[in-house]
Amino acid sequence: MPTFLFTVDDVFDISGRYVIPTPGVPASVRGIRNGLPIELRRPDGTVLQTVVASVPMIDPYDPKRPTQIALQGIDKEDVPLGTEIWMTDETPMA
Repeated sequence: MPTFLFTVDDVFDISGRYVIPTPGVPASVRGIRNGLPIELRRPDGTVLQTVVASVPMIDPYDPKRPTQIALQGIDKEDVPLGTEIWMTDETPMA
């Protein structure tokens, strides 16, 4: 069953390699990892399926801070503001 993660309020393009949507996955969600299948449910009703390419480490670490995810193979324009990010596999939640 898909699990809602967050609604995109900004998107960063990192040197044409990754797209990082914010605010990020809530700290209470466990199981975020490279290769995790996700869906981008865009405001126009279209759905784009992709995977988490990387989970960037933020320094200093703060366990209350949302987990950022980097997406590869898509452009910033593919993730308009208001897009909902959903986890599509059966990753356990904490």
